[in-house]
This record gives sequence, structure tokens and C-alpha cells, in this order.
Amino acid sequence: TLYCQDMQPNAFSFFITSMNYGNANLPGGSAGRLCLSGNIGRRVGGVLASSGSEGAITASFSPQVLPTPTGVTAALPGETWFFQCWHRDIAGGQATSNFSNACWLTFEP
Repeated sequence: TLYCQDMQPNAFSFFITSMNYGNANLPGGSAGRLCLSGNIGRRVGGVLASSGSEGAITASFSPQVLPTPTGVTAALPGETWFFQCWHRDIAGGQATSNFSNACWLTFEP
């Protein structure tokens, strides 16, 4: 299960994933740093959720069903996948998007 907190309340958000780490500051005019690169899959666990009044979301997922730009794939033993939460945010009174810190998982047999 992935968990993200400390977001704006009631912000739409979802988790993204990739097998590649990245470091892009303010991508697409966002207020944050994208820590993934390469083929980025969206909506891990199929979740597009509101952060609610607590400013947090969770997404349970199966390593057999990880999103990619061309469909889903299974994580193989020994592979490392990176995860990050994309969410709506407010910066300087303007609506924008932002990213959580990234994390990674190495899948074992």
C-alpha cells in the first residue's frame, strides 16, 4: 500500500511509477520536483482520489499489475520500481500541481 500525506485538503491526486529515477525541477510549470523518468505509469492501483479533509491518500496495488504508458506489466524479482504522488496544489495563490517525495521498492521472489 502506498500512502501520501501533507497535501492540500481535498486535492485530487494519484500515484505514478517508473523503473527509472529522475530529477526534473518544476516540470510542466508544477511547483515541485519529479523524481521519476522514462516510461511513467499513472494511477497505481487504479486510484484517482481526493486527499479529503486530512490531506492524505492511500493506494493498494498488486506488483503483478503496475501501470506503464502502454498498459500494465508485472514487476519481476530483483527489479526496482520508483513511486511518487502527483497532486493538485496552490502556490502563490495560484492553482498548480506538485509531487510528493519519491520512494522505491525492490521486488523479491
